[in-house]
Amino acid sequence: MATVDVGSLGTAAAGNPAELGLLRVNFRTADPNALAALKAAFLADGTDEEFLTFLNTFQPDENLDVGTSADRAQAATWGRVPKTYVRLTDDASLPIALQDRLIREGNALTPGNPFDVRTLGGSHLKWLVDPAPAARVLGELAALTCR
Repeated sequence: MATVDVGSLGTAAAGNPAELGLLRVNFRTADPNALAALKAAFLADGTDEEFLTFLNTFQPDENLDVGTSADRAQAATWGRVPKTYVRLTDDASLPIALQDRLIREGNALTPGNPFDVRTLGGSHLKWLVDPAPAARVLGELAALTCR
């Protein structure tokens, strides 16, 4: 996460998380710096119109509860479910190095059931704005499960 500019994302923060018990972001901000930071993090490869339209779908509150170790995936249960990880090559909010780490750690936890890794070009939200590549991946996965 060293490449993520968390400070610039904080420019749209609203309220005191300690008082609210959650992280609140004003996605309706008119601050051009905040909007530029949000676009760079989530949809740098989209148009301004796509970004602003998508931004209107975001809910402002994010839970601060990160859970406990009991909330982690367990090999005895998670290891039985086939899983696919779709990497996003240009995701600035979840950098590819972190995505690859999540894949490695998941595979280490369940070496007998590694991720089926697929890769899509694009940012964090590009697959939602241009869903055709992701739909193809989902179609391929559905075809595999129907065999």
